Amino acid sequence: MPFRENSLDCVVAHHVLDHDENAHQCLREAAQMVVPNGYLVIVGFNPLSFWGLSRLMQPYGLAPKGHYLSKTRLMDWLTLLGYRVELVSGCQFLPPIILRYFPKFSKVFDRVCSRLRLPGSGVYVLLARKLVAGRTPIRPQWRALSGRRIPVATPSTRGVSVTSR
Repeated sequence: MPFRENSLDCVVAHHVLDHDENAHQCLREAAQMVVPNGYLVIVGFNPLSFWGLSRLMQPYGLAPKGHYLSKTRLMDWLTLLGYRVELVSGCQFLPPIILRYFPKFSKVFDRVCSRLRLPGSGVYVLLARKLVAGRTPIRPQWRALSGRRIPVATPSTRGVSVTSR
């Protein structure tokens, strides 16, 4: 990616990991670009849902082809990379065919299921924060010497000129 390490406050990976052959390497590159205490937002398809099953029924399925990653595997990878998962949310609980023909019903059904936090959402949104170990600078404790003072020698050649030979 064309960005330096620790240069972005937030990186959004919108279905990038679903369509990449080497998803772990792509996640590692995205994680390196985030500044300390920055955010990584990942949107992906859930393989254990109606959307995940729909991609297996090609050409009749409406879900796009790809290598879908489960939320638990992604959370494990993020903890290995030094991230803390702060929020996991889901939507699109119904099969794609119902979404296509009954959009109002699917919108109400999604709202109810997301409030109940039911598993099996077709799409998940994961928010992770980059953890950084706290650093406290240690400053030297300077103190004045008590008692004697260190004598300093005075120059003995004051007023005498030195000639070169």
